[in-house]
Amino acid sequence: MIALSVLSLASNAGSVSDYGQLHVQGNKIISEITGKPVQLKGYSTHGLQWFPYVTGSGGTIENMVNDFDVQVVRLAMYVHEWDLGRQNFAGYLGIHNNIYEEQIRPLILDAIANDIYVIVDWHIHWNNPTEQNKHWTPDPYTNEAKTFFNMVATEFGDHPNIIYEVMNEPGHDISWQQVKDHASSVYSEIRNIDNNNLILVPSPNWAQSILTASQSPLTNVENVAYTMHFYAQSHNFRNEADQALANGIAIWVSEWGMSDFTGDGAIDTSNNGTSDQWVDWMRDRGISWLAWNFANKGESSSALKPYSTDDGLNESMWANNNLLNGSAMQSGPWPDSVIKDSGKWIRSRINEDSLPVCNTDCSSVNLIQAEDYSGMNGVQTEMTSDTNGGENVGYIDPGDWMKYPVNVATAGNYTVSYRIASMSGGSFQIEQAGGGIIYGL
Repeated sequence: MIALSVLSLASNAGSVSDYGQLHVQGNKIISEITGKPVQLKGYSTHGLQWFPYVTGSGGTIENMVNDFDVQVVRLAMYVHEWDLGRQNFAGYLGIHNNIYEEQIRPLILDAIANDIYVIVDWHIHWNNPTEQNKHWTPDPYTNEAKTFFNMVATEFGDHPNIIYEVMNEPGHDISWQQVKDHASSVYSEIRNIDNNNLILVPSPNWAQSILTASQSPLTNVENVAYTMHFYAQSHNFRNEADQALANGIAIWVSEWGMSDFTGDGAIDTSNNGTSDQWVDWMRDRGISWLAWNFANKGESSSALKPYSTDDGLNESMWANNNLLNGSAMQSGPWPDSVIKDSGKWIRSRINEDSLPVCNTDCSSVNLIQAEDYSGMNGVQTEMTSDTNGGENVGYIDPGDWMKYPVNVATAGNYTVSYRIASMSGGSFQIEQAGGGIIYGL
């Protein structure tokens, strides 16, 4: 067995340092720093009233950045959601009226401290409630949304990290004009304070009718993109989305899952499978995305493994940051043993083509942990007892490999060192582009 960690030459600045202010230009979102289109990838929280995060240094967002390399996080702040199990209204305008002070504001600060973008989401399912869907709400709470986003913009509007999502999903009962009326009102409130940061507006019909939004977008607005949601096992409207792009709007996928639309059920991790097709489609068009959801709920779309199949018990254990297989699930860090297949797959696609750039002094030697690969074949990870060692990458057989995307901006001579252990010998080499250039054995 060979176990290793890799010392490398690139420093990984956060996404905000890399890209700065985001601006909509035609159907693209452009970096103020590079002048080029940007694709950001990350995770949405689950409802933070049910799955709160640990805030501050060593907290959930810091470890999401370290373990999953998220460039953006979406804070799903439920507003007024009927909780069938608890028989109460959950969220900001329900029984969790302190959720902004306890979760949203500290997590915004954590995102800023970790140099990533953060979407502040007015998470509401706006539709006429039915007996089967009592959690839907017939009111978008526009005035309350204006007050809320005024508060966010007043404190954080001068930070390019901030992205405003004025509503999660309007349902099939809600017309596009109703959505536009809500969005326009909230847009004006935000722009009275913050003229720069990106604003996301939902498309109608559960954020799926993106073509409708493109045919009659908001007028007299700047720096607005339109959100699209899908679940890979249930939805395929990529042709309509291509037409929407051709109509000139910018699209941001602020929520998608590998499962069916319930957030549960089978997932497809195969090449050219349902998720692969969608993520390839977004990659090829430079569309930013956030996967649902970074929590450990007992459903296939959650990134982490649950403690229990009992939702109430699982949530209380999460809130207490209880251990699972020796790992603190609420705060992290999270070894592979507590990550679901969906979480591992999403992590690999977040890392895909994500190149840490050495912008200044590339002569200094910095650390890339061996387990932070963006792709691999045949290897396994295990916890290490070494101080600050993280995980070992082991069980490496002939022909196995790991991929570490690194972009060195300045040509020169650099030293790459490895930390390797083996009980029976072997060889190891670093290659460029899968063997196109071999740097040493």
